[in-house]
Amino acid sequence: MARKAHSPAANKARRDLEAMRAQLSKASGVEQQWDATEAGRIDLLVDQLDARAELQELYEQTEDPALKLRLATEVRLAAGQAARLLKELQPKATTTAAKRTTPSTSAGRRAQYAANRRWQNVGA
Repeated sequence: MARKAHSPAANKARRDLEAMRAQLSKASGVEQQWDATEAGRIDLLVDQLDARAELQELYEQTEDPALKLRLATEVRLAAGQAARLLKELQPKATTTAAKRTTPSTSAGRRAQYAANRRWQNVGA
């Protein structure tokens, strides 16, 4: 079964994700690989971007207003699904690092200090 060529947007998304993976590998010093779930999400993302490109092409070719409206809706839905898939593929390290920052206000620092004292974590 011959595989169809992907749309330019799908090819760019795959290249960008591979570049992100390579950058994370370089930053961590450990070769990062996509796990099975992430690889599946990448395939879904590529398929979704291909579908969006096909729908966009059909939208541009049609003259029927009712069909244009339905196609425009489908294009928006495909774009939203692709955005959600892309968001799921973002590195988890940035979200966990943001949660561990120290409080920026003096009241927050005092509260953090008090919590550490209560749990005998005096080194805060």
